[in-house]
Amino acid sequence: MGPITPVNEPSTTPRRPSPARESPPIIGRTNDLFSLGNCTVVITGGGRGLGIVLAGAVIEAGGDVVYLDLLPHAQRRRVGVCAKAGRPLQDASTHRTCRVDITDAASTEHILEQIAPDALSPNMTLRGLVICAGIQHWAPALDYSVELWRKMLDVNVIGTFTSAKHCARIFKEQNFPASIVLIASMSGHIANRGLTCTAYNSSKASVHRMCRSVAREWGQYDIRINTLSAGYIRTARTFCFCLIIGNDFHTWR
Repeated sequence: MGPITPVNEPSTTPRRPSPARESPPIIGRTNDLFSLGNCTVVITGGGRGLGIVLAGAVIEAGGDVVYLDLLPHAQRRRVGVCAKAGRPLQDASTHRTCRVDITDAASTEHILEQIAPDALSPNMTLRGLVICAGIQHWAPALDYSVELWRKMLDVNVIGTFTSAKHCARIFKEQNFPASIVLIASMSGHIANRGLTCTAYNSSKASVHRMCRSVAREWGQYDIRINTLSAGYIRTARTFCFCLIIGNDFHTWR
């Protein structure tokens, strides 16, 4: 242990040199550094909530989006997202909506296999997947039915895995660097105050472990996988959810 230097007096201990950089820092315009030009990104659950907002961010960064959703009105919403991002819908040749249930593995695989060649033709390679599709259900654990628990796992865990797996297989075959983002939740790390949602929390904890496991497997194919653990976001769905359980956002601030 070195000598103790009194407060406000300069230290006489020589400073260690900073470690040498392995590569020079990247400098450039923000839009260039985060550009998604020539990239197509698939977003499951892209018809509303976090999915539709992330779609707008992809569009703003110059990428194209393919929405996978069960909602019949996702097509109308994406028109508004394109306009808000400053890109007319007709400028995005591969922007389209596909209605699919991600718990149906065969249908999900079929849709993704159709998307990949369509994305390649206008030089907008399929390079990303964001899995937002998920469900929530509140109930005390003692009253939670096995049927509802299975449905939660079907969507939030199995649907997430099958979407990621089929897209990763396409990324591997294309031999391009690609990225997958799994929307998890802070609820996968903690027990929520004011909510009894054991099944949901368990499903999101599974997503965290899934990410670490497949990242170890697929990293060799230049596929990057991350999770996003969001807190409470005031969307139309969470607002209605708060009304049902008699809670409000002030509790979670």
